[in-house]
Amino acid sequence: WRPPPHRYLADSAPARDDSKSRTAAAQPIVPSTTPSRDSRRAAATMSDGSRSPSPTRKATRKKEWREEAWRKGRVTVEVLGARNLPADEDVADPFVALRLVDVAERNPLPFPFDRCVKTSVVKGTLEPEWNDERFHFDDVGPALPYVRIQVMDYNGPIHRPRLLGEVDVSLEALQRLGGAHGSVAAQWYPIKSRDREPAGEVELKVDLLPSSDIDEKQLAIK
Repeated sequence: WRPPPHRYLADSAPARDDSKSRTAAAQPIVPSTTPSRDSRRAAATMSDGSRSPSPTRKATRKKEWREEAWRKGRVTVEVLGARNLPADEDVADPFVALRLVDVAERNPLPFPFDRCVKTSVVKGTLEPEWNDERFHFDDVGPALPYVRIQVMDYNGPIHRPRLLGEVDVSLEALQRLGGAHGSVAAQWYPIKSRDREPAGEVELKVDLLPSSDIDEKQLAIK
């Protein structure tokens, strides 16, 4: 005797839907575009096995290099010329006075950095040019000051010279531009009168030289 087949079980079971499996099999497999942890780590590793620094770390290292490279040194300012100077009589006898001033109050630095140096006087012009007017400021510390440039009108040995225009040049900004072991190409700086009105331009060339690179035989101060 054999038991009858349980057909009611097969009849009650849900029919299998093969459409989903065929659709899934027909779709291509797209690789993930998100880089894995291993790939990111390999991309950040340089050829010598060291990790490449982040942009923030690069900026920090650059700042540390500047502070390390410039602890003390010589600042050289060369005055080349001026143009578009104002004048009451369409003529002037200009010369340039230079001195170091602090960053916070723009006051002259204490001794021995309080000296004021001057170029020669160029008679009867509003477009003066100077040759070999180069001035050295030695032992300038890590807190780089400003250089105050004043273009003056010479009024003879008795009368006080008249200010035509002035500008404070940031040595720290020039250091970022030219580097602690380099120089900044000659460029024109706009100057302003005491009333803060435009008063022409002055052309300067600035060199920054750390003490470690200075030859002791070249320490003559003009």
